[in-house]
Amino acid sequence: MASPTKIRLASRCYDGVLPILRGQMRIPGFDFDIIETEDVAGMFGGMFKGQYDVSEMSLGELVYYTSRNQANFVAVPVFPSRMFRHGFIFCRKASRIRSPAELSGRKLGFLRWVQTAAIWMRGMLVEEYGVSAKETRWYVAAMHHWDDADPGASVQPRDGSAIRWIQGPGKNASERACHALFDGELDALGMTESQLPLLLPSDAVKRLFENPREVEASYFARQKSCRSCTSWRCKRSWPKSVPTYRKNYFAFTHSRSSGRSAGAIRFPASSRLGRSIISRRSVGFLRPIPGSTDWKRIGTSLTGFFPTATRKE
Repeated sequence: MASPTKIRLASRCYDGVLPILRGQMRIPGFDFDIIETEDVAGMFGGMFKGQYDVSEMSLGELVYYTSRNQANFVAVPVFPSRMFRHGFIFCRKASRIRSPAELSGRKLGFLRWVQTAAIWMRGMLVEEYGVSAKETRWYVAAMHHWDDADPGASVQPRDGSAIRWIQGPGKNASERACHALFDGELDALGMTESQLPLLLPSDAVKRLFENPREVEASYFARQKSCRSCTSWRCKRSWPKSVPTYRKNYFAFTHSRSSGRSAGAIRFPASSRLGRSIISRRSVGFLRPIPGSTDWKRIGTSLTGFFPTATRKE
């Protein structure tokens, strides 16, 4: 009997993938080497550097590298990390900012420029509240989740935005960005759930939206959609499925996704993507494993937890 193929999978702990992380769901002929972590940047960087075969991943990073023909991975429409971001924008009380529109022309920071949460927050502020992309002073503490692997990476925004760098103390992008807000170098900061313990106890800052859940409910009522934060990444062994995947994925995300409930997508049988269950917040991916790995069988076995997808050989 042939030895089982090992698949190294990295993910945060979500209810939708717990059967996989806890070993309750197995695939004959394959062994999962599970890496459960809360180090989001480290996990994304590990996938980018080839340390994992399957991983939760940033949708923003996928778009960045795919648009430059530098991505050796393809997203799967699975969203373990899915949430609104209205409640993750904080501003200094001393700045006297009372509404989102008052951020226009101010110093607004994010952890990274190529970060799905930051991309969504910038777009939401510009499109929903009229914040000027050109006049606002945008600051970031890093370009990517893994700047050490892609030094000198740059972005030239087409909307007139100018990117500035956060300077100051801190051992990582998160600490530098939070210190910049506390020290008055920024008027407001868009962040993720990982920074909440640093900001919520402070008397010097406040949420931009005092009642974010109400604002999010109103936004959902208008848009009928929730933003995705990360995804699963996978092997590109089925290149013919990619156009169909993209068509169905974007049709789904622009039409009928919810913030909390799981929704189902059905792809045509010819796409080889099968049935996909959309969980809460992320996109996923696979990396090629040497040999004749039966990715179709893996995908069939994972139906109901997350769908299979593709990677170029």
